[in-house]
Amino acid sequence: MYKKIKNRDAMKNYKTISFIGLIFTLIMNYKCLPQNLNAEEIYSNFNEALVKIVSIGFNGNPLSQGSGVIISDSGYVVTNYHNFSGAEKIAVLYNGKYISGNEILGADMVRDLLVLKLKGNHYKAVKIADLSTIKVGQKIYTVGSPRGLSNTISEGIISGIRYDEDLDRNLIQFTAPITHGSSGGALLTESGELIGITSYGLGEGNINFAIPIDELKRINILPVNNVEDIQLTNLYMRGVNAYSAKYYDKAINYYKKFISKDSSKFFVYHNLGKTYDEIGKLDSAIVCLNISLQLNPLATLSYIILGNINIKNSDYKKATILFEKAIETDSTSTLAYNNLGAAYLYESDINMAISYFEKAIKINHYYVGAYSNLGVALKRNNEYDKAIKILNKALSYDSNSDLCYYNLGHCYAEKEDYYSAIEYYKKAVKINPKFISAYVDLGVADILIGDYDEALVELNRVLDLYDKNKLPKENFKNDDLLKTFLGLGEISYNNKKFDLALKYFNEASKYDSNNINVYKGLYKTYLEIKDSTNSIVNFIKVINQDTSKWRYYESIGNYYLRHKEYPLAIQNYRNYFQYNDNNAVVLYKIGFSYLYVNKLDSAKHFLKKSIQIDSTNAEAYNLVGVIESIQNNYDEALKMFFKSVELGESNAGVFYNIGKNYLGIGKKDEAIKYIKKSAEMGYQKAIEWMKRNKIDSKM
Repeated sequence: MYKKIKNRDAMKNYKTISFIGLIFTLIMNYKCLPQNLNAEEIYSNFNEALVKIVSIGFNGNPLSQGSGVIISDSGYVVTNYHNFSGAEKIAVLYNGKYISGNEILGADMVRDLLVLKLKGNHYKAVKIADLSTIKVGQKIYTVGSPRGLSNTISEGIISGIRYDEDLDRNLIQFTAPITHGSSGGALLTESGELIGITSYGLGEGNINFAIPIDELKRINILPVNNVEDIQLTNLYMRGVNAYSAKYYDKAINYYKKFISKDSSKFFVYHNLGKTYDEIGKLDSAIVCLNISLQLNPLATLSYIILGNINIKNSDYKKATILFEKAIETDSTSTLAYNNLGAAYLYESDINMAISYFEKAIKINHYYVGAYSNLGVALKRNNEYDKAIKILNKALSYDSNSDLCYYNLGHCYAEKEDYYSAIEYYKKAVKINPKFISAYVDLGVADILIGDYDEALVELNRVLDLYDKNKLPKENFKNDDLLKTFLGLGEISYNNKKFDLALKYFNEASKYDSNNINVYKGLYKTYLEIKDSTNSIVNFIKVINQDTSKWRYYESIGNYYLRHKEYPLAIQNYRNYFQYNDNNAVVLYKIGFSYLYVNKLDSAKHFLKKSIQIDSTNAEAYNLVGVIESIQNNYDEALKMFFKSVELGESNAGVFYNIGKNYLGIGKKDEAIKYIKKSAEMGYQKAIEWMKRNKIDSKM
């Protein structure tokens, strides 16, 4: 009834199979022909074979509790590994008394199984069932300690036998209710034989799962007389748990004790190096990871962590070499491809970065981190729409990715859609209330839409976290603090609190003394308080920082354009134009601004000059088409609109304009075709035209 398990680790588990076979034989030899028992009889017969598991954390306090099953009279106990995860010790409650000092004989984090040996012998044990006989629909019982209530029995049926392809293991699905604390309990047949270890439920409809007891055959369980290996196993497992619980000093201590007894295991050096990396002791981490690779040149993850360390040290060339080595050892390592892409992104080789992020995704279509990084790379390449599509794809796999929401906010901010940016920044901080950069950029976006009150709330939140040491100082990047003080300076300037504005702009200069926005803030604030000397000093710094005055004119023009002050925008763009008349973007913006002040010939002139320099700007063709249409030059307008569509400008408004211009030259059928298409896309003017002219949308 089970799906055949892949045999990829058969050699590794050869001794495990032999050893467990002895235990199974021992138990199977003394069991009689199975007889069906009722719940009362099962509880009476097997109550003493169930124990409560209490894990003790590295601070000495109880961490969690679960259940366990005694499977041999010599005191072997099976439970779920997650009952021990993050803990230093395990205490077992047996017959009302705690047994401490229990040794771990075997563990498998993936299959979520742990085998303990209790002190002493002569324990009551549960009989092991022949799993080849179990059937969907047969009655079963569970016994465990839900919510700490020791040895609670419930009944149900086997509702399915599943195969978990991701973890390469079988699962038994059952309906008997379980809850927190039931993990590691017994799943029993009507005759009281053990068929599985209860593991977890989905929280609705009694959809619960147990790990079949024969999965134990795949775990390397040590003989009880192998004292040295048992000691090493327990040191290693406690090191792993200390790391996961962030007790890094204790993890280091356990790994060092292991190495003092056995220095031949690469994975212990790897984990020790990983722990040193976590606490910032990079030199020690490098030493340990290099030893790991000496012992095992195929240790892919050691190459990857070494590569990550070199990124931290800004040695991106060396990082790329190490990630490439990782790929040589494992050509399916999505982490290696992803991190190699990140190294190229740091080197600003965006095309190479994109290619490796795409390779990572090709191997694992659900790798959210690679999607997120690909989105960042596309954003850096100014491909904002593609970036938005990729980041939304990532969120379809993981709707709790704060980083994806944050990067979406960035994309929309770059597109100057600040309202959408704010929406995504808010989602990021809702998921991660400690996401400093998201709070900062949320505040900046609020400023850009003129919502200074909300901006003040968000930026003061950052200062509160910083000043009151609510988060470690290393959580605050210089760029975040720079933008925070610049934002607070801008808010104070807007509120005409010029002394406070000067304070914040000067504070910002501590994080980047050459930042042009600091100089701009100081320049305009000094100007307001009529301190002409300091105002001129900072204006000169602005010009020097930006290398030339005409580039500064473009920034001013952008500011006025954003605020729809088109005559001032035109004035500054024209000043810029005197120094550089070959910038297609500026020419386009001049034309755009002239259009909005109804100077159509001037608008058309500059838009066409823009097209001469950059013939790929679809929006420029579209605007020329609008002007030609207003001037009743319908044939020319149609040429412009179709060129716009050819370049990708296929929105409903363009199709509506095409239709209207076909009407202008008397081609009604063509006109209806395009206006109908626009209406189907939801364009209100097109919909109203169709109704007004009583044209059936189904034509």
